[in-house]
Amino acid sequence: MTMISEIIAILLQGISVTVLGWFVYNAGKHGFWVSGDPQTKEFAQAAVVGFLLVTGFASSAILRFFQEMTVGFTDIQLIGIGIIISRVVVNEMVDRWRQDDRKSLYIHGIGFLLIILPTF
Repeated sequence: MTMISEIIAILLQGISVTVLGWFVYNAGKHGFWVSGDPQTKEFAQAAVVGFLLVTGFASSAILRFFQEMTVGFTDIQLIGIGIIISRVVVNEMVDRWRQDDRKSLYIHGIGFLLIILPTF
């Protein structure tokens, strides 16, 4: 496994945990919600600690999964995959950021070119 494939596997692992967190809870300047319902600070603390424990225990399995998935891709392709996935996640984190704005499409295009480039 190359250093790039290891880095991309770790990046994908972190993104997976982040995305899982979106499904469990939502926190912002106005409070902490689970399934759309506001929660107390005590519940929020318990939920965050519980989520971190579960994902911490699952983390090595998630990393192994992505390490196995990166086998067979070139480093350039893995960089392209990382660019696309990280841009998608960043755009999803902020409600008003869109996947189809000019800069995002440009970034997606660069990532796509890096993925298909080694096949030519």
